[in-house]
Amino acid sequence: MNAQVTPRTATLLLVCGSIVVSLSLGIRHTFGLFLQPMTQDLAWSREAFSFAIAIQNLVWGAGGPITGWLADRWGAGRVVFGGGLLYAAGVALMAVSTTPFMFMLSAGILVGMGLSATTFSVIYGAVGRAIAPEKLGEIFEPAKGPGFAPDPVSDNRLGNRPDVEIGVERARHALNDHHRLLQE
Repeated sequence: MNAQVTPRTATLLLVCGSIVVSLSLGIRHTFGLFLQPMTQDLAWSREAFSFAIAIQNLVWGAGGPITGWLADRWGAGRVVFGGGLLYAAGVALMAVSTTPFMFMLSAGILVGMGLSATTFSVIYGAVGRAIAPEKLGEIFEPAKGPGFAPDPVSDNRLGNRPDVEIGVERARHALNDHHRLLQE
C-alpha cells in the first residue's frame, strides 16, 4: 500500500471507484433499450444503431491503454473528470441525433471515449496503487461496478453466512469485509 494512503482513504477510493464504474457501465447497458424506439421513430435501420454501438466498443477498447497512460501521467481524477464530460456530451448528443452518422459520433466515439476514461483501466489503476499488492485480488471485487457485492457461489465469505441477505445488506457486509482487509 502506498505509505501516504490510509485504510480509510483506500476504502473511500474503492467506494468512489465502484460508483463511477457502476454509473458509466449502468448507463451504457441501457442503450439496447433504445434500439427499437429510435430506429422506428427516426426511420433508421437496426444496423445503423448497432454500428454505432460497435464503434463505441472499439473506441472503448482502443482507448483503455491511452486513458490508463493519461491517468498515470496526469492523475486518475482528471482523466475520470474529462471522461465524464465526454460521456455526458455523447449522451446529450445522442438525444438530438437526427442521422445515423451523428448518432455514431455521439454514441460511438464520444461515449466510447468516455467509457475508456471512466471504467477499468483508470479505476483499477487508481485503486491498485492505493492497495497493498497481496490484497489486490480480494479488493478488486467491489471495484467491478454493477456486480458490487461478490457472488455467493464464488465467494465463500458470503455464500456460507446465513445472516447475509441479497441486496443492500449483502453489499454492506461485502464492503465491511473489504474494509477489514484494508485495516490488516
